[in-house]
Amino acid sequence: MRRRARHPPTFQPDTNIYLIPKLYYPAERLSLNIFYTDLNAFMPKTFAEISGWISANISKHAGIDPSEVALDADIAHFRLDSLILVNITTELEEYIPMELSPSIFWEMRTIAATSQWIAENQEE
Repeated sequence: MRRRARHPPTFQPDTNIYLIPKLYYPAERLSLNIFYTDLNAFMPKTFAEISGWISANISKHAGIDPSEVALDADIAHFRLDSLILVNITTELEEYIPMELSPSIFWEMRTIAATSQWIAENQEE
């Protein structure tokens, strides 16, 4: 007996439904708002947005309250190892989007200086 070929899990033959992780959405309900939201990711970020993002990620990795992260404190104060700072830099590159030096936090020394440099050097 010949087995019928299986379709990938994201394809539902003869239906108007797309499988999105564990949920089904009719095609009519899919919105272009997703497209517009993604375009916002490419808009230049402000100093406040960048510094807020960096502060939140440093507090998460350092295991401290976000209110304890001072923008003018030396990065060494948070006692994060180089691998974590490189990971934060990689995530920051995706957030901005902009290529950054893996050692940007050591070069700039503070969140404020790093955020200011990024805000001034983003491509518009």
